[in-house]
Amino acid sequence: ERPSVGSWLPVFVDRERDEVIMVWSGIGTPDSNMISDQCVAELQRLQRCLCRNAGIEMLLGVSRIHVGIDSYASAVDEARKAARIGNSCIFTEGVMLAQDTAIYEFIDNIDRDTQARFAEDNLKQLIGQDGNPELIKTLAVFLYCGGQISEAAERLFIHRNTLNYRLDKISALLGCDVRQPRNRSRLEIALVAACLSGVIRRQGD
Repeated sequence: ERPSVGSWLPVFVDRERDEVIMVWSGIGTPDSNMISDQCVAELQRLQRCLCRNAGIEMLLGVSRIHVGIDSYASAVDEARKAARIGNSCIFTEGVMLAQDTAIYEFIDNIDRDTQARFAEDNLKQLIGQDGNPELIKTLAVFLYCGGQISEAAERLFIHRNTLNYRLDKISALLGCDVRQPRNRSRLEIALVAACLSGVIRRQGD
């Protein structure tokens, strides 16, 4: 499919890495190397199209905007790193941008034992032996949506009342109100640490 912004250049298939490299041209602005919201929506549309046509789930790792062929290798490295991080996350909507990975990279530089300890200290029963994958994904999507009930319920394909019920259950398990901003920030970091350390695995989008 043709993008509504810019144009796709030839696709390169790296079978050893099990990846496809695509170059998207004509989307930048002179004063920014960041991917716009319009482009993100286009990438999400592309991801859904690729999954539908290939019959498999896949994640798009996307670099920042680069200029010139000399920066091609750097762009590919950024995209690969974004994909690696995205594949460790619980919820990504199928696209992970390099420009959104700063907190992941920061936490990724911490040793795995410290990551795991922080995750376990803050997520407790939610990720324990009797942990509930449904509640873990619910919390991840809720945090991804910035605590917006309606948006999170829509992304989870559940009613608002069902989401509120789950959030009450999660809050009871964790001993804190997950709706409070001060708790959401801490829990978001804990979820990232849990994913990167392998304490919990991605449950699928």
